[in-house]
Amino acid sequence: MQLHIHHHADQRVVDKLDQILAIQELIMDSIDRIVADVSAQTTEIDSLKAFIASLKTQIADALAGTTLPPAVEARLAAIFPPLEANTQAIHDAMQENTPAAPPADPAPASPPADTPPASTDTPPTSTDGGSSQTPPAS
Repeated sequence: MQLHIHHHADQRVVDKLDQILAIQELIMDSIDRIVADVSAQTTEIDSLKAFIASLKTQIADALAGTTLPPAVEARLAAIFPPLEANTQAIHDAMQENTPAAPPADPAPASPPADTPPASTDTPPTSTDGGSSQTPPAS
């Protein structure tokens, strides 16, 4: 005797699955774009920090041994705090809106070598007189 089973898929279910797969693809594309954007922004922030540090050094080197009028010196000194504050604000915003990497799963702790393995012959007993059991729902 031969038995043949033929199953007709419900087209609504197939259509829903196709929609789910299409949405999943859109989500993955969006995630890839966001990751690329964050990477590019991080590079830009690092470049901005390096530019500001270089600019400070170049100005200091160019003015070494030069006496400037107090008004000019004050204006030069006023340039960098706002630049550094803006750079820090960008960095802080990036940190605030970028999820942290999940922590790595630590390896399970193994018992000390001189400890015998726990026996499975007897059920565990409670040391608190059974008070840790959940009361039945009423």
